[in-house]
Amino acid sequence: MTIKRKRNGARSLTKKVTLLDVLMGILLLIGVLIISYPFVSNQLNTFLDQQLISYYQSQAKKMSEIEKQQKRNRLEQTNQELAQRASNPGIKETQASAETKDSESVDTPDYYERHTIGVLKIPVIDVALPIFDQTTDTLLKRGATLLEGASYPIGGEDTHAVLCGHRGLTSATLFTDLPKLQIGDAFYIETFDDTLAYQIDQIKTVAPDDTEALKIVKGSDYVTLLTCTPYMVNSHRLLVRGKRVPYNEENETNAAKKANQQDLWVLLVVSTILLLLLLMISRIKRKKQHDLITPNDKKQR
Repeated sequence: MTIKRKRNGARSLTKKVTLLDVLMGILLLIGVLIISYPFVSNQLNTFLDQQLISYYQSQAKKMSEIEKQQKRNRLEQTNQELAQRASNPGIKETQASAETKDSESVDTPDYYERHTIGVLKIPVIDVALPIFDQTTDTLLKRGATLLEGASYPIGGEDTHAVLCGHRGLTSATLFTDLPKLQIGDAFYIETFDDTLAYQIDQIKTVAPDDTEALKIVKGSDYVTLLTCTPYMVNSHRLLVRGKRVPYNEENETNAAKKANQQDLWVLLVVSTILLLLLLMISRIKRKKQHDLITPNDKKQR
């Protein structure tokens, strides 16, 4: 009888320990999924953006100089017309554009490729995004979009391109880190196989209906990056303006290296936190197993 009781007690203990293992495993899996979802989702979108950027770059290299010049001439003509009529792109135009044009959007690779007109790079915050030729809800989820009524981002006097981007999406970083930029930082635009450099000379927060800072300034070559602020409130607009400066490849490379080093530190911190979490769960599990075994030992004594 004593042997049978011991066996039954052992089986009961095994069931309890097994159930505890399953429960702890499920909780751990849920925790890891919750913690890793934003990172995994962002990495996936970054990969898709890089594919789109690579496609645009390869197509630009395949174009003959005559084709490039013809396309550039068409965009320059549009920019000149915008400057002549003193175009003042505004937030209301963006909202109307998104509402009326988004019904035409199709979430396919061909759709994104058709609307890609360049590449925006912000090395300081490790951002590389395709630039789309219009603003719609669909395109805003994948990259930087041209504000309707603003100049095309091809450079030149009397131009002011305005590029819009989302903040705070769980699925993609986009313009989330735009507030980290400072006066003097640089960003770059690739268009027609050329790279244009812009140095930030103005950062300001305005009301949604204040479009004065988006106007074309005679003789100037500006690009403004626009996003909503404050984070998750979105009551105002953050405008980060860059003035055209000579392109220096070394400066771009150095800024990218610095951003990569910061990313490595973030990865190290996150990995350490996850490791500590696993160790803590393992310790709790061992303690509970010990607590389950100890009462049986006392009874046998």
